[in-house]
Amino acid sequence: MAEIVAIGEKDQIIGFRGVGVRIAPVKNNEEFAGALKEASRDAEVEIILTPESFAEGENAALIRDARKNTMKVIIVIPDHHGSKGLALMEMKEDVERALGVDMISKSE
Repeated sequence: MAEIVAIGEKDQIIGFRGVGVRIAPVKNNEEFAGALKEASRDAEVEIILTPESFAEGENAALIRDARKNTMKVIIVIPDHHGSKGLALMEMKEDVERALGVDMISKSE
């Protein structure tokens, strides 16, 4: 059975457990890298969720590499601080790469 795993600080991801998502609490970038690698290799995991706070800096490259090297869906979600726009920007880039057209931009 396909699983979803949420990787992030415990207080950011604990709510996902209530809807059947497996959680992988991490405290720092090193733990995040290990959890992402483990989830990427797990045959049962199909979707990986991570808060925007762990999708910046050096972790952004880790996420890009994981997306290239695996068929897992990796979704960046806003955290309790609110959206920084990273998830929308990634979706915009994915759509533009797939279709060759910017379908999400608000400008006309």
